[in-house]
Amino acid sequence: MNRMKKIICVFSALLIGVTATAVSTRAAAKKVKAAAKRVAVAAIAPLGTNTVRGTFRAWEEKSVAVSVEVTVENLKPGKHGAHIHSGGSCGDDGKAAGPHWDPNSTGKHGNPSDPATVHHAADMPNLNVDAKGNGGMKFTTTNFKLADLIGKTIVIHDNFDNYTDSPANGGSGPRIGCGVIGEKGAP
Repeated sequence: MNRMKKIICVFSALLIGVTATAVSTRAAAKKVKAAAKRVAVAAIAPLGTNTVRGTFRAWEEKSVAVSVEVTVENLKPGKHGAHIHSGGSCGDDGKAAGPHWDPNSTGKHGNPSDPATVHHAADMPNLNVDAKGNGGMKFTTTNFKLADLIGKTIVIHDNFDNYTDSPANGGSGPRIGCGVIGEKGAP
């Protein structure tokens, strides 16, 4: 009888251990799935004879804001404008990227820290490029949602953006790099 009790106790302990492990494994899988972020991404390639290359990444921050990070290399030192364009192609030397994305039809160019109701949502901070030609920028905004970016383009300009309409496009100059924005990650 004692032996039977021991067998039942060992079997019960094993059963409890297996059940706890299964529950723990399911909980861990749920945490991993919840932690998986949807990310908008683009590989920035040169336009024309330029040599700029880089990456664009954007992700949601607690479903209320979007963080954007752009890294670049092979640019002249200084500041460079970067904008989201409405087109879904970098063809025709970047002209297929279309105009700056303006979902609120403001028709205005402005400072990215202002609400998108007073300027187009495409405005982003200037890229800061060091003496070796490497640089980038990172910012967080509520001016758009992550899903809004998919299928649009990120365009890098030759000059800095003064965040006004004079000269046109904030004086940021010609398009020198471009990437089509796609999605990576789990919904």
